[in-house]
Amino acid sequence: MARQTLPDNFPHDIKGLQRGILPAPYNPADLARNSTRALQIVPWWETKPPQGTDFLEVQKTIALAAGAGSVVTLLTFNLPDSSWGVIKGVSIFADATTVNTDVDWVLRFNSGPVPGWNNLTTFPRVSTNLSIDFSGTVVIPPGTTVEVTAANNNAFGPWNIGVMVTGWYLSASDIERIYGDMATGY
Repeated sequence: MARQTLPDNFPHDIKGLQRGILPAPYNPADLARNSTRALQIVPWWETKPPQGTDFLEVQKTIALAAGAGSVVTLLTFNLPDSSWGVIKGVSIFADATTVNTDVDWVLRFNSGPVPGWNNLTTFPRVSTNLSIDFSGTVVIPPGTTVEVTAANNNAFGPWNIGVMVTGWYLSASDIERIYGDMATGY
């Protein structure tokens, strides 16, 4: 197996691992001594840090008109130019669905669909109301306009539909201060 060399701009702890300097094995007694050996830092996009701010506008309900091709924008917000964001989930809602219900919800960044989040839908069914949660992690670059649109794909309707987006944003300076200057290196 060939030895790999890391670039000089990698954090020093990774360079230490490359030189064979390994952290001490986990010892439960370390916790009692308030040791940092048991400290684990979760990436900023996995769990909301205390400095993170929840999205303010997260939920919207609207009537989607009957008619194939009818499209509405359910939700729009702009991420500040100096902040990174994270979407952890999207929930879609529809009232009084029938076997003719054929609605697609699309998560968009700067008007373009987000791959994997561009066809959130329900299969046709009869119900008084319907809610489906889609979870995952989507990192939002600074200055992005986030929106969710919905399209009626058939001539039936109208339906009351809605969406809820959960997540947070955090300033780039806080990310670099807490997690290091490589933390946003996408």
